[in-house]
Amino acid sequence: MAGLQRSRLFWLITFLVPAIAVGLFWGLGFDGEITGFFRIGSEFPHSPYLNLNTARIVPGEVGHDGQQFLSIALDPGLQNPGTIEALDLPAYRYRRIFYPLLGYLLAFGQRFLIPYTLVFLNYVAIVAIVLLGSAFLEHQGNNPNHSLWLLGIPGFWISLSLGTAELVSSALLLGSLYCYQQRRFTLTSILLMGGCLTRETLLIMGVAIGVTGLWERLKTKELLTLWSAGLPILLWSVYVEKALGSGLQQAASNNLGFPLGGLLVKISTSISLANFSIEKLYDLYNFSLILLAFSLLLFIHWKTLGNNKIISLCSAVLTTTFACLTPTVLGYYADYVRTFSDVYILLVLSTPLAFSLNQQTPWMGWVYRGLVSFGLPIASVGIWLSVSIP
Repeated sequence: MAGLQRSRLFWLITFLVPAIAVGLFWGLGFDGEITGFFRIGSEFPHSPYLNLNTARIVPGEVGHDGQQFLSIALDPGLQNPGTIEALDLPAYRYRRIFYPLLGYLLAFGQRFLIPYTLVFLNYVAIVAIVLLGSAFLEHQGNNPNHSLWLLGIPGFWISLSLGTAELVSSALLLGSLYCYQQRRFTLTSILLMGGCLTRETLLIMGVAIGVTGLWERLKTKELLTLWSAGLPILLWSVYVEKALGSGLQQAASNNLGFPLGGLLVKISTSISLANFSIEKLYDLYNFSLILLAFSLLLFIHWKTLGNNKIISLCSAVLTTTFACLTPTVLGYYADYVRTFSDVYILLVLSTPLAFSLNQQTPWMGWVYRGLVSFGLPIASVGIWLSVSIP
């Protein structure tokens, strides 16, 4: 496998598919209005820098996370009091500064450009995820073209259509995993720093990477380099709490609860025939896919424990977090599918381990290929259609 090269079709698909998605969402789904990517609702205060005459406002909705990121990007220093009023949980939202700040800097502070730069960042993140995944697989002696399976992840297209930060976060996580694989620990730490400032939940992945270093008995200097990745988000959190107060407790209680409690509630409501609809069926399909993905991931790394320590530990902490989700998060597929896209990334990175189990468990290859080659792309088509044909 080591001699396999990326085909010309690989490069075409990697750059073209996300571009087509942007074009379809923008042109058909949002009627050519760039602010459509941020799902701005009419029922919550808007950024004082948002042009309400041209912005695409969804009537009767409070908006989505993308609206919050856009508000911060338009005023990353919170200079206008109206910006804080436009944030539902200011202390919680402002911790996730990296993605909106990048959008502001890329636009050179020109506010009319910021919606475009945020969408561009998400496009670049999708491309980067595929390229980094390809490099990771190639380093393991696997077919680098298999990273195209990553384009089937439905959460990518949900995040793109909502203007949220998961894509940038996943790209930074994958970059840190690749750099760790290359033993470039300083760059690993820097990418993790950016990832934690994009989504503070990435801190648990940073812990997994740090524990991997302990497991592999790295030198003290290398371990300190890895563990220093958590320092910026801790310092930033202290500053935010002093400036805006604490908001993590409320956010945490909304998102995390008793282990398996939320999953059991989700399973019981999913199999109920009450209030049946196409949307409920699609939600059940996505929930089944993500349960299958976590199950496969745990099975693969249980059978091959020690062969890829960093992916095994990241899989373990991500599964633990998923098991603690509340019914609130699991209630709507667009929430849990996009926030746990990393499970599919880790699964694709586990391709060599999955294929190594073919002789021992012949069904593994069929189930694995069925999920990444058909199950996920079908779910993604559903997202493309729902956004492009509102």
